[in-house]
Amino acid sequence: MNDQIYYDSRKKSPGLSFVLALFIPGVSYWYCGRPLLSFLVWFMMLVIAIPTVGIGLLVMYPIILIDSVFCAQRYNRQLADRLAA
Repeated sequence: MNDQIYYDSRKKSPGLSFVLALFIPGVSYWYCGRPLLSFLVWFMMLVIAIPTVGIGLLVMYPIILIDSVFCAQRYNRQLADRLAA
């Protein structure tokens, strides 16, 4: 019973992760406990945006949105696996 309460209190919402990525790309990774990846995404967005005058972000932004949902799901799966062990 305590494991379920702990899981429910610590799990990440894929919907909230998507909304965070929608408004501030990269923040969803911080939300999922991956701050280094969050900074990497910001850096890559700058590296891609400057030489392509923002057109490269049209490719990168949807990928970040989709991966933000997967990031929350991976976090929840790893949390469940840790509790089951």
